Parts: sequence; structure tokens; C-alpha cells
Amino acid sequence: MIFNELAVLWSKGEPVTVLQAMRLPVGMSPTTIHRKLKSLRKKGVIGLEEQEADNRVKHVVPTDLGRGYLVELNRCVVVAGR
Repeated sequence: MIFNELAVLWSKGEPVTVLQAMRLPVGMSPTTIHRKLKSLRKKGVIGLEEQEADNRVKHVVPTDLGRGYLVELNRCVVVAGR
């Protein structure tokens, strides 16, 4: 659910900070979202990139594995819609 919400923002070209991700409207507390982000990172689906201007700010980005998941999900949706 969190990854899907992040994908919507990424598809709009919006960079997403960890703090913004923790405020996603997914019906979970920010602490729970943060734990889920750590889990997604551990699984290799997302990564964190430091902002050049301020290394305290980290952006959540999809990894190659995460992008592959999104491509496959899109393919499944297209096939299901036929």
C-alpha cells in the first residue's frame, strides 16, 4: 500500500522525502509507515538518496527491483483490462 502511494507520486515526477512518506494517507501512524519503509529498504525495493543541498534530507526512491515490480504490475493491469 505504501509502495503504491509512493509510485503515484513518483509517476508525477515528485521527489518524496522520508518525512513526506511518513505522512502518506494510508491509514497508518507515521511510526508504522517508517517501520514499513525500513522493511521495503531492507527488501531492496526502495532506496534513500541524500539531498545535495542538505544531507539531513533523504528522498525515497525506487530501486531497480522496485521499478521492475512496477513494470510487472502495470503489465498485469493491462492484461486484466483486456
